[in-house]
Amino acid sequence: CILSRTDHHPDKLVIEPDDKQSIKIETIRDMQAFYSLKPVYAEKKWILIEDAHQLTLEASQALLKNLEEPNDSSRFILTTHHLEGLLPTIRSRCSLIPFHGYSEEEIKQLLRKKSEDTILIQEIAIIAKGNIKLAFQLLDPVFREEYEKLISLFFEVGDHLYEKLPMKAKDDLIQLLHCWEDTLLDLIKYGLSKQSALFKNGAWLVKKFQPTAAVRIEKMLD
Repeated sequence: CILSRTDHHPDKLVIEPDDKQSIKIETIRDMQAFYSLKPVYAEKKWILIEDAHQLTLEASQALLKNLEEPNDSSRFILTTHHLEGLLPTIRSRCSLIPFHGYSEEEIKQLLRKKSEDTILIQEIAIIAKGNIKLAFQLLDPVFREEYEKLISLFFEVGDHLYEKLPMKAKDDLIQLLHCWEDTLLDLIKYGLSKQSALFKNGAWLVKKFQPTAAVRIEKMLD
């Protein structure tokens, strides 16, 4: 119905990461208040959590309680492009429905409705790699400037790390990049640091990554 396409449907709740790109426990507590209510118009209430991999550890644990003991009047939809960023216990309680990304041509067609800058559209279609949400965000000059700063920082840090890598590690660079990505996401999500007890425990890294990659990452963090 028309009401469901707006942000004012009483039986629909959309949760997105905040400005710091995280979904905190306070947001999940607010959701739980909505979750406890009966539907107003629809047969079911729908709760959409976008970029669910951005849930903090506390928020994930709070959400897990609702997934473990669901009520009959509500349904959850969690979206993510980083499935490994979700707690295994959350993944195990959800049905996985994979979606394929947009092609470059499809992204271009959609962006042409918002911009006439053909060069920019071409660049965004390549950078987005099928992520239509990122594609539309990159149309915003402010967002694009911040994104370009992050890319520049990545190259600065990446050049430094690449110089320090042993030759054998360079041959396994793709695996290391995936490990770095997961490690950085955990640093942001869980507030870990090199001084934290969890991070000092080498078993944590070995359990999360393949042993050889874990050793390399530990050395690079020293």
